[in-house]
Amino acid sequence: MKMKQKTKKKLRQLSALLLSLMMICALSLTAFAAEENSTAGDGAESKQTADVSGHSFTAYQIFSGTYSQEKDMLSDIEWGADAQNPAIQSAIAEALGLGADAELADILAALEQVGDDSDTANKLAAAIASNANLLGSGQPVVDGQDVGPGYYIVIDTTAEITDGSSRNFALLQCIDGIIHIKAKTGTVTSDKQVKDMNDSDANDPSNDALDTSADYDIGDSVPFVLTGTVAENFDLFVDVPYKFIFHDTEDAGLTFNNDISVTVDGTAVDGSAYRVVLDPGEGETFQVIFDDLRQVSGVHAGSVIEITYSCTLNENAVIGSTGNKNTMHLEYSNNPYDSNETGNTPDKTVIVFTYKVEINKVDGENQPLAGAGFALYKLDTNYTGDDGLTNEDGTKNNVLGDKIYNKLVKMYNADAATTMFSFEGIDDGEYLLVETETPDGYNSIDPVAFKVTATHSGTQLTDLNGNPIEGTVELTFTSDAGAGAIATDVVNKSGSLLPSTGGIGTTMFYIIGGVLIVGACVVLFARKTMKNEKR
Repeated sequence: MKMKQKTKKKLRQLSALLLSLMMICALSLTAFAAEENSTAGDGAESKQTADVSGHSFTAYQIFSGTYSQEKDMLSDIEWGADAQNPAIQSAIAEALGLGADAELADILAALEQVGDDSDTANKLAAAIASNANLLGSGQPVVDGQDVGPGYYIVIDTTAEITDGSSRNFALLQCIDGIIHIKAKTGTVTSDKQVKDMNDSDANDPSNDALDTSADYDIGDSVPFVLTGTVAENFDLFVDVPYKFIFHDTEDAGLTFNNDISVTVDGTAVDGSAYRVVLDPGEGETFQVIFDDLRQVSGVHAGSVIEITYSCTLNENAVIGSTGNKNTMHLEYSNNPYDSNETGNTPDKTVIVFTYKVEINKVDGENQPLAGAGFALYKLDTNYTGDDGLTNEDGTKNNVLGDKIYNKLVKMYNADAATTMFSFEGIDDGEYLLVETETPDGYNSIDPVAFKVTATHSGTQLTDLNGNPIEGTVELTFTSDAGAGAIATDVVNKSGSLLPSTGGIGTTMFYIIGGVLIVGACVVLFARKTMKNEKR
């Protein structure tokens, strides 16, 4: 009896400790709830916010006791209704650094050394939640529900967590009977952007700017950037790996160059910290997989993981406003007690546009005219070569004024049928059209330079135009942004009948005429003389 009273007295002394454990809660991992404007045009991050109002919770009584409103403490502490299984009692003891067979008094004594929101407190919550199958049935609860006094763990038991949502970390509460469900949300964000470049103007301030759309020539290397921001509750994932997986899917017009590099908060990460899986299935192009982000040096809550890589815009590229899409989402651990459960951020899509120029060759009557050859050159400051042809006088055919249009887009040789010349897969920038062969009987045109301009907002191509900037030929372009085409007629006028030298000309006719006139005069004179003599 005396021993029993002594133990009871000791338990009362330790009840003050349990009051210090009023709320041991971990932050909940979050993915954000809805993509901002799925038309994929606003440039904002794919972002979701956890909403625990749609979640279900179950409260399990770990310790029972008598709660004193006056003293605000729990006394006469015993194992609670949901912690009667010796296996869960052992799990709690081991989480506190004790042996599996520790007595209740020793467990309570160890709890006295545990601070609110400490690593040990979080491990204790994780140990209980991870062994929820060893607990009793508990009772479904909502915020503010009276479940009776005691020490409880509140576990998120939502049947199915949808993408973009997360389970709350388990909450430990010493209460007078009222459950308080409190969600402290962390955030996970992901984003995808593409760099744009004006090849014809190295000083364009928009060069290398990141956005949700860009335009490029077929054959160009297109730079992309993926980012993922680590949740604020990252440090609370103590017993399960923290998976972080970037999923990337490209249209057929983009060829992945397999040139991935990774940084954490701007510092390069060694390739041994992650895996790259090509063609992982379900149409995806590649995945960058961090099996456990906790093992990557320098990563902490709020860290930004950045992945850069490039694709080549290939011959399968779609011309026009449909564009060539590149889509990503981020998969991440969203259950601190189950390493196999993950969530996703919404898809984020960027788009790469490319265009075409169509030249219609016509005569002075606006009728199709065959027999011409054309070359289209681009002024490309990033291209190191010079593709121009040398003229008979030693000059280059790709020079106009003080500009060298150094990159050949395409060349057409003359034939008897072609009257329409299509130059596909071009970017915005400056171009030079050169007539390399002229139909017989027609005058050649001088080279003419023009500029292609395009406006894309978000992932929408809103405007496309072509305008001459130099040359003697007036070109009038029509544009079709949907088809990604600008078109113009190029007129060849027939030659004129001009004077020539080297033939007999009219001189001989003048001489013969003169002789005949002189002869006639002689005959007339002779006849008149003879007539006078007869008289």
